[in-house]
Amino acid sequence: MTIKLRGIPDTIAAAACSFETVEGACQAVILAIQTAIPVARIELLNVAQVRCCNAYSKLTLPETPLLLLEFHGSEAEVAEQSKNFRELAADCGSGDFTWTTRPEDRSKLWQARHDAYWSVRSLRPGAGVVATDVCVPISRLADCVVETEEDLKRLGLVAPIVGHVGDGNFHCSLLCDLEDAAEMARGDGEIITTGTRAKKSSAGYDLTHLFVGAEGTLGIISELTIKLRGIPDTIAAAACSFETVEGACQAVILAIQTAIPVARIELLNVAQVRCCNAYSKLTLPETPLLLLEFHGSEAEVAEQSKNFRELAAECGGGDFTWTTRPEDRSKLWQARHDAYWSVRALRPGAGVVATDVCVPISRLADCVVETEQDLKRLGLVAPIVGHVGDGNFHCSLLCDLEDAAEMARGDEFMHRLVERAQSMDGTCTGEHGIGQGKQKYLKAELGSEALDAMRAIKRALDPQNIFNPGKILPQA
Repeated sequence: MTIKLRGIPDTIAAAACSFETVEGACQAVILAIQTAIPVARIELLNVAQVRCCNAYSKLTLPETPLLLLEFHGSEAEVAEQSKNFRELAADCGSGDFTWTTRPEDRSKLWQARHDAYWSVRSLRPGAGVVATDVCVPISRLADCVVETEEDLKRLGLVAPIVGHVGDGNFHCSLLCDLEDAAEMARGDGEIITTGTRAKKSSAGYDLTHLFVGAEGTLGIISELTIKLRGIPDTIAAAACSFETVEGACQAVILAIQTAIPVARIELLNVAQVRCCNAYSKLTLPETPLLLLEFHGSEAEVAEQSKNFRELAAECGGGDFTWTTRPEDRSKLWQARHDAYWSVRALRPGAGVVATDVCVPISRLADCVVETEQDLKRLGLVAPIVGHVGDGNFHCSLLCDLEDAAEMARGDEFMHRLVERAQSMDGTCTGEHGIGQGKQKYLKAELGSEALDAMRAIKRALDPQNIFNPGKILPQA
């Protein structure tokens, strides 16, 4: 691969501009392009997304459509670009306009966009988030966003919108549970219904999960039946540091064995905690860390937190903090929410290769420790975060894409990671999926007979191979 290196601009300016309407915001973008104002980055947040971000990140943004922008150049150039855009935006119904070149103020301005995904997740704890995107000519972007918002209102759904409006692309984060039923379009155009609104069913094959888990290779989901979940009376967040990864994982195993109902539980290894401390200006103990969430009545979450604290102490648990106040919960979870961005900041200019594996919880500590040893031996950096309640963890590998030797060590690391997980009766991927990169590991994990069965299903449902061709299944 040959890549192009880009220099760091002399000056970077960030700006936020609110508008009365989505149409006005999109029109400002169109005019900026037509008048050749060199905007380096430009993002649209609709009202629903701004409200989410205000609630989650404790911001006070005007709850109207918002554009976030970035300008690059000399000090004089970015000042001129910001001035020109502000004047142009005023003609399109803009309101507040803020801009800055100070790094800490730029980060604060962009906080809403960086926290967008997590703010949506916190809106309805327990619900799934289905992210999707479309791209239209910029001249039709406002129409598409407005009609999408009208659809969401009519259907009673929640899906805040963010858009890379410089190229007409926008994303919806739909809150729902996909476990009930779907309507699928096959390759020949035939429509399949995979279930009903009944609470449970034993009718026929479980086609819903087949299609949902197929990475888009079997058909297109054209209709969904979703499950609504109530918001708990009380939500408590907790953070607990440990002397060792083994101790943290043992605490998780004991919590599951003793039926403490933990709603969320995440592991950050030492490298990831250090990244988060540096990036988010936190002062977490730089030891393995568990982040937890408990749901229930006020008395129930207090009891759950107390029980876990006592159990953790037996496993080498140190500092334990818990709270039910939303602003304090957000602060406790800041390290996890900023994990990806903290890794990127660790080595500016490097690529981030994200991968995951999943093992039985009883082998999680072994797998994480051996993975850390591999990273040290190979001279690589890949902080680790794990959904330890189900044995799944993620590595964010930092590599110089132009350094062939480092890339080779990275390939060796990821190959050994997968082989290690599979040798522990785990899987090569718990969440990210197979795509193309992990096809070569499927036979070792599932056997040739399972692959033949999958190929037969693919041929039956997509005989022309038009859905995501070349993904999941290796060549026979």
